[in-house]
Amino acid sequence: MSGKLIRRGKLVLLCVLLAGLAACEQKRVEEPQVEQSAAPQVFNAQAAEEMTQGLWQAGQAQLIDAQAAVEALERAVVTLLDQPGEDHLEAAKLAWLEAHREFTAALPYIELAFAPAELRSQGRQLLLALDSWPVQPGYLDTVPGYSDSGIVNDTAIELTLANLRKQHRLTAHEEASTGFHAMEIMLWGPTSERTPSSSMRLPRARSPRRWRVTAGAS
Repeated sequence: MSGKLIRRGKLVLLCVLLAGLAACEQKRVEEPQVEQSAAPQVFNAQAAEEMTQGLWQAGQAQLIDAQAAVEALERAVVTLLDQPGEDHLEAAKLAWLEAHREFTAALPYIELAFAPAELRSQGRQLLLALDSWPVQPGYLDTVPGYSDSGIVNDTAIELTLANLRKQHRLTAHEEASTGFHAMEIMLWGPTSERTPSSSMRLPRARSPRRWRVTAGAS
């Protein structure tokens, strides 16, 4: 995501002090100039090291929390697929909200880790895979008026992680098939109408697809 370019206008203040030449008898008084020198800046290596360590430890702790939340989300989704029910659907939604909140809190540290020029492209690709936004609901699932839309209804695509990665942002940036917001669509539904019965995982039956999942993919 590109940042805004901020123009910094240079404001030049010109102060003209006139001594006054109104009368020949009036003497011009010049105030002595006081030379001001900038205080030398001292680099405190110890303070810099402590700040770096503090950031590292805070980032590491937040990433641990984010990983734990994502693992909890994974367990909640597996439970929902194996045992569809209103309680399990709500539990999966709450787990998604918690995981995304923890990921958002970790995002500044992730961006900092990929700040070096040689890592920026890799970091951008990672964030696009995890948190691509906006998303097109019809790219993933059925939407009102288009009962056969979405990857989940395309029998030519086997629902595997490798294929979902290939389909991610394939022809447009809103065509998300991986990450938090793709899962958000599958949990809440394109128009927030998802029901537990549409979250079933069905075993393969003479189908080239490993799983046919109406509310998610594994």
